Amino acid sequence: MRLADSVVSDDHVQGTSGAAVTLVQYGDYECPYTRLSRYAVRQLQREYPDTLRFVFRHFPLEQIHPHSRPAALAAEASGAQTDFWTMHEYLFEHQNHLEELDLQKYATELGWTLIDLSGTVARLRWRVASTKTLIAVNVVVSRERRRST
Repeated sequence: MRLADSVVSDDHVQGTSGAAVTLVQYGDYECPYTRLSRYAVRQLQREYPDTLRFVFRHFPLEQIHPHSRPAALAAEASGAQTDFWTMHEYLFEHQNHLEELDLQKYATELGWTLIDLSGTVARLRWRVASTKTLIAVNVVVSRERRRST
């Protein structure tokens, strides 16, 4: 079976490109089910370290999770600065606290520089990844919404 959207360089990937199986997860940082699924994914990664490749893609469900898109942007921006996976885990561990001030605090705690997290998602800016990050998250969300309709 082939993926509808191939894994590309902008994807967040754990595992080797030659893995026999690629597991792609579309997730939301405010979704309790996405958070819980991390344990199953980790177990699979431990059991199949050489044959499993894991890909995480953003799918913020903004209608029910109003902080999901800013959290996705924070993860993308942290990835552009140093390490996506560190912020990815951090956001899930602090899932009930994803207000803009919380995201600023997490960036500081992890050593990233945050310029502005104003009231709207369009104004979320990080020193290294600003417009490119916003476009990347919007493209993924738009592509997946088209597919679901």
